[in-house]
Amino acid sequence: MNVRPPLADANSARAAARHLRATALMHVATGRASVHDVIRLACKPNGKPLLRITLKQLLLAQPGVGDETVARITRHVLHLTGSDVAPRKFTIAWLLDARAGGRRFMAFCDALGNNSATPWPGFPFTPRPARISGGTR
Repeated sequence: MNVRPPLADANSARAAARHLRATALMHVATGRASVHDVIRLACKPNGKPLLRITLKQLLLAQPGVGDETVARITRHVLHLTGSDVAPRKFTIAWLLDARAGGRRFMAFCDALGNNSATPWPGFPFTPRPARISGGTR
């Protein structure tokens, strides 16, 4: 009987999780998968290792996306959700945390979308801002 030590099992699982994360990011980089595809897969039982991908890693994997875009999206999500989380904890797991009731994910989708037709920044997640004095009613 060939019995593997528990450490070998743990190391094997860690390597498989890293491989899954790397593969998902490569699929985003090559255009074979979108950011939303990776998030959708992370919600499935066999996609659990994807929950540890930071949103910075996920966004930077997209062709043409740089640090400025990632910072803008991050600021937008944190502003809309009122969160103050360290960047290393800004992961897919944080985004999908059930305790947030979907607000984080919706703010993330808002940050990724074309917001040119919205009535005010953060619509519909933030209240309408007060009008500037001197404006019409």
